[in-house]
Amino acid sequence: GCNLACPMCPQGIEDGREKDFKKSLNLELFTKIGDQAVPLGLKYVNLSGSGEPLLNKNLEQFIKYLSSKKLISMIYTNGQLLTRKRFESLCEAGISIIKVSCMGWDKESYKYWMSKDSFDEVRENLKECLISQRENNYKTLLQTNHLIQDYNQKDHQLEQYRKNWIDYLNIKAEIWMAHNWSGIYDKNEISRDNKKENIVKRSCGRPLNTVIEIRAGGIGKSKGAVVPCPNVLGHDSIAVLGHLDSETL
Repeated sequence: GCNLACPMCPQGIEDGREKDFKKSLNLELFTKIGDQAVPLGLKYVNLSGSGEPLLNKNLEQFIKYLSSKKLISMIYTNGQLLTRKRFESLCEAGISIIKVSCMGWDKESYKYWMSKDSFDEVRENLKECLISQRENNYKTLLQTNHLIQDYNQKDHQLEQYRKNWIDYLNIKAEIWMAHNWSGIYDKNEISRDNKKENIVKRSCGRPLNTVIEIRAGGIGKSKGAVVPCPNVLGHDSIAVLGHLDSETL
């Protein structure tokens, strides 16, 4: 699940992610999956999937398990719940990377793209987290992630992201061009090619890049659905390969 309804995300669009796939994954099933995955070469776990991981009050227990297995752990968060206290709790649990999605180069655009008017609040919370990181010498990488939403305004949005987020916070960041892998945009609105007739559908390559995508929920009462993509337009049920509460990895 998620606490926002961002317009560029399958989680937030009309007829988006199905209810059955917004369940919580219990620690017992999570560790069962992990114990099966480690001998197969598991190195890196992203505890996010278009939802908001900080809604899970037991997230630190999942992270502690991954730390015990010496695995790299990461979350993508919208930052609404990332207070200094929660940041410190995550770091103490051993989280490797925290990426905060900040889709909005100024106050007005942030309110639209993040569906909430919390631009100033998130920036000040991140400041506090960065202070805590320095004071406690946490090894966790804390960074922001941003999207260029209009290719025709790329230079302006890039400049504003740097000014209002990266330089303001003195933080590491990634700035991406918006893509259309989940198919929610009209192809003419999101082309990197000015010649619209040359637009060709392309893939992120994810299903073939040794990534396994596991949902917390599943079809009906099942949990741990395996799907080939984190988006699938939010309609995970059309692409379920199996369920890990009843099948092995």
